[in-house]
Amino acid sequence: MLIADLGEGAELRLLEVRHAPEYHKLVCANLERLYWLPGAPSLPEAENRIRAGLGRLAEGSGFDGGIFERGALCGFAGLFHIDAGQQSGEIGYWIDKAAEGRGLAARACRALIGYGFAELGLHRIELRCGATNSRSRALAERLRFRLEGRLREADRVRDGWDDFLVYGLLAGEWKDA
Repeated sequence: MLIADLGEGAELRLLEVRHAPEYHKLVCANLERLYWLPGAPSLPEAENRIRAGLGRLAEGSGFDGGIFERGALCGFAGLFHIDAGQQSGEIGYWIDKAAEGRGLAARACRALIGYGFAELGLHRIELRCGATNSRSRALAERLRFRLEGRLREADRVRDGWDDFLVYGLLAGEWKDA
């Protein structure tokens, strides 16, 4: 299911169970970059991750999207923790090392942000990333998120702990951009 056309042969699509083998392979190939994962998932664990994303979609609390370029899965972008009462949500993303630098993650995030504000009526979207993740920090700032805080040692990573940086973007700030 298409979520958004990202241009130049790229799309943001709902991750479905049929994508599990490709998703599993991509996660394993990028495990070093996905420092928050405790280790390589098994194929059944990858399938469960996708099923959990579909469950969030069914309950209205979010969804997992795959970034596809010319039909091949090359990254992930999702909307999580949607709270209709608070009109808030959170985005997350990662991209294959080989697909880095072409603006795919930025375009996917812009699509998610636009959907969150325009279609879901969210007032606020958060983006959290590890303090040591300079590429994610730069993307958050390019997307006009404001750094709102630092959660010390709140992100358990393979090597220990990292600080979480919390960024926020309000609907009015997005419209003004």
